[in-house]
Amino acid sequence: MKKAKKPVFKVIYNQFGHGITFENIFEFGQVEALLKELKKLKKNLDGAYGKDDAKYLKLVSKMVWDENKNRMKYTPEDLIEMELRRKCQYYFWAKCEYEVIVTGWPDTNTERKIDIYDQLDANWETFKKMVFEVIG
Repeated sequence: MKKAKKPVFKVIYNQFGHGITFENIFEFGQVEALLKELKKLKKNLDGAYGKDDAKYLKLVSKMVWDENKNRMKYTPEDLIEMELRRKCQYYFWAKCEYEVIVTGWPDTNTERKIDIYDQLDANWETFKKMVFEVIG
């Protein structure tokens, strides 16, 4: 059986003393594990959505913390996107190993840190579409 080709979404980050690199996010070990978890979540949500309201509500209750929100209004796609965003924040947001410091030139007073999550967030719809294609 032929392996599915990984999508390409390149991000820039500092590679532990080896300089700045530009790599495909879908080749990171964390993303591979994240995709596996999202596939499992999708299977569980799809199995309960519209078929077993109690089971679906139980799954949603684990993911939505706001007691005032109507949990039944969330579709499986909404929940998967929420989980994708949470996991991306956990793995890639404000982690020094995934930050690049951008300085201005010639005025070096201009400085900004850009991490992988900033790059994903700036292109969220494209990234989300690629993830949804991978998980089916």
